[in-house]
Amino acid sequence: MILRVYAIGLGLTAIVGGVLVFGESPVASPGPISETHADLELECRGCHSPFQGTTPGCESCHGGLPTENIHANENVGCGDCHSEHQGYEVSIVQSAAQA
Repeated sequence: MILRVYAIGLGLTAIVGGVLVFGESPVASPGPISETHADLELECRGCHSPFQGTTPGCESCHGGLPTENIHANENVGCGDCHSEHQGYEVSIVQSAAQA
């Protein structure tokens, strides 16, 4: 009986953990994304790879980094200045100018 309870608990933990880590779950989202990217709201893997952040992230849709100004610095990633998950009405371009 006890073994059955442990097996059920382990199974439920695996299912919930799998959904949070690998699924398209708004439960795991740190907040709403900008209007510009609203079509990706429930498609986490459009920008994120599990356990790797935004790899390949922005470049997969927007192409490579511009070669002028701060974008030429290889140690600066898009998300360092253009932060997402700040809300629907926040412009990630304007927020970068303030960074």
